[in-house]
Amino acid sequence: MSDWRNDLNKRAIALVRRSSYAQKENTSAETQERDIRAYCQHHGLEIVRLESIIETAFKNDERKKYRELMKYAQAQGIKHVLFYLGSREARNLTDAEENERLIKEDKLIIHYVSENKVYWKGSPDSDFLNRDLIAAVNKHQSRENGTKMKAAFKTKAEQGWWPYRHTPLGYIHQK
Repeated sequence: MSDWRNDLNKRAIALVRRSSYAQKENTSAETQERDIRAYCQHHGLEIVRLESIIETAFKNDERKKYRELMKYAQAQGIKHVLFYLGSREARNLTDAEENERLIKEDKLIIHYVSENKVYWKGSPDSDFLNRDLIAAVNKHQSRENGTKMKAAFKTKAEQGWWPYRHTPLGYIHQK
């Protein structure tokens, strides 16, 4: 049976993504990049471009760097797109659906490196069901995190603390 490893196009792009600037100084990017490079070496993939970005995967319309990288891959005929985890690819169903379409058209092969999982045109339907469920869970988790953050910020403000770095100009900080 044919396999994604038999595809002659071994060119790959990799996306190292963190959700916020609060994660900028942690070791997540280093871990993702190290493991992605090792994965590519193990599978004989050539990294053409590796991008480290900080942007949401939840809000489809705010994913400018992600979208730019995906367009670049299509324009250059690069099929392999590597993400450290499924949640690094998409926490919204729009991007997940678009990528599935490209996979089914044999224009894209998506790798989740830490899970050693590959989605390609020959993947069974059950793999795509699992991918859909993961994307839905990731979307829910992002929605829930947003709700919790808003509640925490409101509580802090009610207690006299401004939930950001400093009180805005014109406000009196009163504990």
